[in-house]
Amino acid sequence: MMKLNLGSGDMILPGYINYDMNPTKRGDLQTDVLGNVIDITKHYKPETFDEILCAHVIEHFELKVAMKVIDDCHSLLKKNGRLVMEGPDILGIIELYNVKHHIMNTPLKVVQQIYGSPTHIESGYEWLHKWGWTGETMSKAMSGVGFHITHVGIGRTHGMGRRDYRVVGVRV
Repeated sequence: MMKLNLGSGDMILPGYINYDMNPTKRGDLQTDVLGNVIDITKHYKPETFDEILCAHVIEHFELKVAMKVIDDCHSLLKKNGRLVMEGPDILGIIELYNVKHHIMNTPLKVVQQIYGSPTHIESGYEWLHKWGWTGETMSKAMSGVGFHITHVGIGRTHGMGRRDYRVVGVRV
């Protein structure tokens, strides 16, 4: 089974091809392929993968580019292949802010969750969030390029609960 961790960053996973623009090493695992997410179709042919995981990546692109990445994922998946998208849920962030005694107890922390922390901002333009998603809007975007949505729920990869969405779609 061919699985791609698209935009892997520091989240290097066993059993996946870990693809990112920056090399990362963690224990015996490392980035397998170096490249920009928007150039993924230059590295792989259509219908190569059974699964693509794209966690906390898509929000770093403007909407038009994000839609191209989603469409590229569709073309890279085999029939019945799964795309798992995760990222910050803009409404979940606001909901967490409204819960008393939560870690995001200042407006500044909410802004940082949406647009990135000062560390991200200082790291450069590519790390900033450029679009806000929810599970519903991601589901519509994925459906729009031909995915059958099988799951819309809470993200798992970052362990932040309702702050993150998770959408799973199957190429039909």
